[in-house]
Amino acid sequence: MDCKKCNGALVTGADFCHHCGAKQTREVSKRKRANGQGTVYKVGRTYRAEVTVGFHDDGRHIRRVKGGFATKKEAYDYLPSLKNVLPQKLSNITFAKLYEDWLKMYEDRISKTTRGCYAAAMNHYKPLHIQSFVSINTEHLQQCVDAEAEGKPLGIRTRENMKALAGLMYKYARQVNICDKNYAQFIYVGKREDTEQEPFTRAEVESIRKAAGVVPYADYILCLIYTGYRPTELFQLTRESYNAEYNYLIGGIKTDAGKNRIVPVSPKIEAIVRERASSGGQYLFPRVNGEIMTLNYFRDAIYYGVLKTIGVRALTPYSCRHTFATLMKDVTAPEVDKAKLMGHEDYNMTKHYTHSNISSLRKITDSI
Repeated sequence: MDCKKCNGALVTGADFCHHCGAKQTREVSKRKRANGQGTVYKVGRTYRAEVTVGFHDDGRHIRRVKGGFATKKEAYDYLPSLKNVLPQKLSNITFAKLYEDWLKMYEDRISKTTRGCYAAAMNHYKPLHIQSFVSINTEHLQQCVDAEAEGKPLGIRTRENMKALAGLMYKYARQVNICDKNYAQFIYVGKREDTEQEPFTRAEVESIRKAAGVVPYADYILCLIYTGYRPTELFQLTRESYNAEYNYLIGGIKTDAGKNRIVPVSPKIEAIVRERASSGGQYLFPRVNGEIMTLNYFRDAIYYGVLKTIGVRALTPYSCRHTFATLMKDVTAPEVDKAKLMGHEDYNMTKHYTHSNISSLRKITDSI
């Protein structure tokens, strides 16, 4: 072995040349990691480990990153763990369990009505509840969306809610490193049919009126017809929403004009509303267990069955509101007052449904 500087003979293994004193450096073989094994880099005073675990649909890398390592070696040693797609406990998480975890994190950020819609959508995913989330793909989701309830295809809004819920769950799953691809984005819900809402005939309204108090929930349908509230608006009404002294309801959602609007109670449903207000429950029109009624549950489990029992056409729940607007057509009153009852900011919107003060509004509801 010779000195690298003066070429003088050295003792094997010497760190310094005893001739010139030069330090001897040894060749250290460097082994390059294979592609896909990850990388380590410094951020501030700590090191960060990073691996690529997949690719987005547009070709961008999907990376997993772990930082805060004190030394480069610690970061390198962690790369294999970071490379693992899933810890065992996460790979076995079921569709239902992921929904529960997601809801715990986001339930304070969404309204009670929206939670009800997602709960109904989740119920339609029942075949997937016990299946491992990472084993589910678009085909599984699509089968649930395309399924029928009581011999009828699911409504477009239900299918849209199912797709929205699945999308939110996949977003959450990516945040907690359970999966890297959003299969919900490929769900096909169909197209909305641009059809005009049809109202109930006067004879059908009379059949519903006679059934109120005889057929369970027929009174709910009658109140939808004589208040003009959207189903969700009616179901959110509480005991405090009813002013017994002046006999009017206050509630509503959607537009600024529709929020907290006053609707005088028609003589046709006054007895029903007063009885429900004195029942002691929180909501005026709840489910049988006292909980808030949801549109999906009402439509799928109650509404169409009641109409079938009464012998009335199976028009949509929204046709009740359309019937209210159609009945107002024959009442002589300012269009602006009719618009107030419907919750429209512009009275011209009321004309679509028919192709002040409380007193003036009451003249309308009393005359219907």
